[in-house]
Amino acid sequence: MKARDVMTTYPSVVLPDETTVEAARIMRDRNVNVLPVVGDLRNRALVGILTDRDLVVRCVAVGHDGTCLVREHMTTAPLVWVGPDADVREVAAKMAGHTFRRIPVLEHGRRLVGVVALADLDVKARAT
Repeated sequence: MKARDVMTTYPSVVLPDETTVEAARIMRDRNVNVLPVVGDLRNRALVGILTDRDLVVRCVAVGHDGTCLVREHMTTAPLVWVGPDADVREVAAKMAGHTFRRIPVLEHGRRLVGVVALADLDVKARAT
């Protein structure tokens, strides 16, 4: 089984110049705790990752307000990702090695095409 078989396609994303309050609203409204950050909506090139923990630890806890930009609080490097044809065992190993619960799926190492969550791997494993 491949990453493409278990990933969520067209995940919610945020742009680097959006405010952290807007990112938080997207997370709340879509019930997600991680947002891939893309350079633009057309090319969907991954430039970072923003988690709910980033918002709490890097923004709120240091006294910033919701007018901060996503680019100020996102993780930019090193970004860990998998390709759509990665075997799910490779995906799971990469996630475990970095203690991630989610990992972006990039086409040609650049364009965001999906996200694999630990729960996706668990659900598929139980189904087989």
